Amino acid sequence: MSITYESLSDIAAHGARDGLYLEPILRFAEATGWDLIDEDGENMGYEIVLVRDTLEGFEEGSRYFNECAGFKKATVAGFPVLTCQRLQVKKGDTRTALSVVDLGEWRMSIDDDVSIYVPRVGGAA
Repeated sequence: MSITYESLSDIAAHGARDGLYLEPILRFAEATGWDLIDEDGENMGYEIVLVRDTLEGFEEGSRYFNECAGFKKATVAGFPVLTCQRLQVKKGDTRTALSVVDLGEWRMSIDDDVSIYVPRVGGAA
C-alpha cells in the first residue's frame, strides 16, 4: 500500500484517516533544515510517497530493480534511513537517488540521498 501526498496541509487534512500524523514528518523536516520539505507546506520539493513496506522489505525488493548501487543505513533525526545514491527501477527509467525514512507505522520515500544530513544532525547508525 502506498499513498502520495502533495503538501503538508494535505497530510494534516487527510493523513489521520490513514494513520499518518504530521509530527514525525515535521521533526524530520526540521532536522534537515527544511531542505527536502518546503516550510510553507504547500510545495514539498519532492513528491513524498508513504508506504507500509518495512526498510528490510524495501531492501529485499530492490534486488529486482534494474540497477541499485547498494543501500546505506543511517539515522537522520532519530529516524532509521535506507538510502541509495544510484537506483534505476527498470531499464529505460531515469537513474536517481532514493531514500526511505522509517517514520514508525509508515515509511517515507524521497527521491534524494538524505545521508548527507547524517553528520549535521547527529551521527550514523
